Amino acid sequence: MRRTGNHAIIGWIRAQHPDKAWHLNHPPAGQNPYQFLYSHFKKPEFREEAIGNFSKKSLLLISYEDQKLEKIGSEKFEKFHDIYVGASANRFDVLILRDPFNLIASRLQSNMSKIDDGSAGQAIALWKSYAREFLGETQFLTHNKLCVNFNQWHYSQQYRQELATSLEIEFTDAGREQIKGYGGGSSFDGCKLDGRASELDILNRWQSFENIDSFWQLLKDEELVNYAERIFDRETLPFDRLK
Repeated sequence: MRRTGNHAIIGWIRAQHPDKAWHLNHPPAGQNPYQFLYSHFKKPEFREEAIGNFSKKSLLLISYEDQKLEKIGSEKFEKFHDIYVGASANRFDVLILRDPFNLIASRLQSNMSKIDDGSAGQAIALWKSYAREFLGETQFLTHNKLCVNFNQWHYSQQYRQELATSLEIEFTDAGREQIKGYGGGSSFDGCKLDGRASELDILNRWQSFENIDSFWQLLKDEELVNYAERIFDRETLPFDRLK
């Protein structure tokens, strides 16, 4: 999902790959991502990939944002995977989840979601579907699924090291302090803390909306609270405000 820390984690993964690494950002799920890219950016290298002349890569990251998991892991895409992007020696499905308090606050701050037009409610519904997959209630992602808690990734070097081991990359923590420019960087700080990303106050973004009743009403969802309490550290988040 947008504003879930995905670009921070993607940049961190790429920075620890010394060889050629590609990142395909937000193509439509189930379609050929190279054809999508070439339709928007007429670069020769995208054309070659789109027609099946694949270059050798140490890493190919395809990042899906705000899309349903059943489409991302669809049988159609699996059937045409090697035709669309080439064969992979190893594949990982990485699912990134951020706590709903700060995720929704960041989406509201950046105007990606609004309460009054229903888009914030749609984001809540999508978050819950991701949480179900995170907890194993659904199984749409089938290739070495790794579920990443963004809150823990941001604050714990040990957590990042364990993730690097799971991804079979040599841990250096390179890229940890970078803020990527996608979407303008942080919803609250932009890119001004680039080089010092660990200073981002990601657990307290909700405080910008703490006096807005509709913000709390949106989060008073029994299913959402149940999932959030099972995935995130209760002591670091304002669950008591939902009583």
